[in-house]
Amino acid sequence: MFFSSLKFSWKISLILFLIIWLTLGIIFSYYLQVKKTKAIQERSEVTNQLMHQKEALKKILVQQPTHRDTLINLAIISCQLEQWQDCQDYFQKAKEIDPNNPIFEQFSPFNLE
Repeated sequence: MFFSSLKFSWKISLILFLIIWLTLGIIFSYYLQVKKTKAIQERSEVTNQLMHQKEALKKILVQQPTHRDTLINLAIISCQLEQWQDCQDYFQKAKEIDPNNPIFEQFSPFNLE
Protein backbone atom coordinates (compact mmCIF):
# COMPACT_ATOMS: atom_id res chain seq x y z
CA MET A 1 0.00 0.00 0.00
CA PHE A 2 2.78 2.45 0.88
CA PHE A 3 4.65 1.88 -2.41
CA SER A 4 1.57 2.37 -4.58
CA SER A 5 0.87 5.77 -3.00
CA LEU A 6 4.54 6.70 -3.46
CA LYS A 7 4.33 5.98 -7.20
CA PHE A 8 1.18 8.05 -7.41
CA SER A 9 2.66 11.05 -5.63
CA TRP A 10 5.81 10.82 -7.79
CA LYS A 11 3.71 11.08 -10.95
CA ILE A 12 1.70 13.99 -9.56
CA SER A 13 4.90 15.75 -8.51
CA LEU A 14 6.32 15.34 -12.01
CA ILE A 15 3.15 16.66 -13.62
CA LEU A 16 3.04 19.64 -11.24
CA PHE A 17 6.71 20.37 -11.91
CA LEU A 18 6.10 20.34 -15.67
CA ILE A 19 3.05 22.58 -15.35
CA ILE A 20 4.98 25.07 -13.21
CA TRP A 21 7.97 24.95 -15.58
CA LEU A 22 5.78 25.57 -18.64
CA THR A 23 3.89 28.39 -16.87
CA LEU A 24 7.15 30.11 -15.95
CA GLY A 25 8.35 29.70 -19.53
CA ILE A 26 5.19 31.33 -20.87
CA ILE A 27 5.44 34.19 -18.37
CA PHE A 28 9.12 34.78 -19.19
CA SER A 29 8.41 34.67 -22.92
CA TYR A 30 5.66 37.26 -22.48
CA TYR A 31 8.01 39.44 -20.40
CA LEU A 32 10.66 39.32 -23.12
CA GLN A 33 8.10 40.19 -25.80
CA VAL A 34 6.89 43.21 -23.80
CA LYS A 35 10.46 44.34 -23.23
CA LYS A 36 11.26 43.98 -26.95
CA THR A 37 8.15 45.95 -27.91
CA LYS A 38 9.09 48.76 -25.52
CA ALA A 39 12.62 48.88 -26.93
CA ILE A 40 11.26 49.10 -30.49
CA GLN A 41 8.90 51.92 -29.48
CA GLU A 42 11.68 53.82 -27.72
CA ARG A 43 13.97 53.42 -30.73
CA SER A 44 11.21 54.71 -32.98
CA GLU A 45 10.69 57.75 -30.73
CA VAL A 46 14.41 58.50 -30.68
CA THR A 47 14.59 58.16 -34.46
CA ASN A 48 11.67 60.58 -34.86
CA GLN A 49 13.33 63.08 -32.52
CA LEU A 50 16.59 62.83 -34.44
CA MET A 51 14.77 63.36 -37.74
CA HIS A 52 13.07 66.50 -36.35
CA GLN A 53 16.41 67.80 -35.09
CA LYS A 54 18.00 67.12 -38.45
CA GLU A 55 15.25 69.02 -40.27
CA ALA A 56 15.62 71.98 -37.89
CA LEU A 57 19.39 72.03 -38.44
CA LYS A 58 18.91 71.89 -42.21
CA LYS A 59 16.77 75.04 -41.97
CA ILE A 60 19.58 76.76 -40.07
CA LEU A 61 22.05 75.55 -42.68
CA VAL A 62 19.99 77.18 -45.45
CA GLN A 63 20.35 80.51 -43.67
CA GLN A 64 24.02 79.98 -42.68
CA PRO A 65 25.58 77.47 -45.09
CA THR A 66 29.06 77.79 -43.58
CA HIS A 67 28.09 77.32 -39.93
CA ARG A 68 30.59 74.69 -38.80
CA ASP A 69 28.74 73.54 -35.67
CA THR A 70 25.52 73.02 -37.59
CA LEU A 71 27.37 70.89 -40.12
CA ILE A 72 29.03 68.85 -37.37
CA ASN A 73 25.72 68.32 -35.59
CA LEU A 74 24.07 67.27 -38.85
CA ALA A 75 26.89 64.81 -39.41
CA ILE A 76 26.56 63.33 -35.92
CA ILE A 77 22.79 62.99 -36.24
CA SER A 78 23.20 61.40 -39.67
CA CYS A 79 25.59 58.86 -38.14
CA GLN A 80 23.09 58.09 -35.39
CA LEU A 81 20.43 57.56 -38.05
CA GLU A 82 22.88 55.34 -39.96
CA GLN A 83 22.79 57.67 -42.96
CA TRP A 84 26.44 57.17 -43.69
CA GLN A 85 26.74 59.17 -46.90
CA ASP A 86 25.08 62.23 -45.36
CA CYS A 87 27.30 61.84 -42.32
CA GLN A 88 30.44 61.81 -44.42
CA ASP A 89 29.27 64.71 -46.59
CA TYR A 90 28.46 66.97 -43.62
CA PHE A 91 31.76 66.16 -41.92
CA GLN A 92 33.62 66.86 -45.15
CA LYS A 93 31.95 70.28 -45.50
CA ALA A 94 32.67 71.11 -41.86
CA LYS A 95 36.30 70.08 -42.26
CA GLU A 96 36.68 72.35 -45.27
CA ILE A 97 35.50 75.26 -43.08
CA ASP A 98 37.61 74.36 -40.02
CA PRO A 99 40.28 71.75 -40.87
CA ASN A 100 41.99 71.93 -37.45
CA ASN A 101 38.95 71.04 -35.35
CA PRO A 102 39.85 68.05 -33.12
CA ILE A 103 36.47 66.39 -33.69
CA PHE A 104 37.68 65.21 -37.09
CA GLU A 105 40.31 63.03 -35.44
CA GLN A 106 37.49 61.07 -33.77
CA PHE A 107 35.93 60.36 -37.14
CA SER A 108 39.05 59.28 -39.00
CA PRO A 109 37.34 56.11 -40.34
CA PHE A 110 35.55 58.39 -42.78
CA ASN A 111 38.87 59.31 -44.34
CA LEU A 112 38.14 63.03 -44.36
CA GLU A 113 40.81 64.49 -46.59
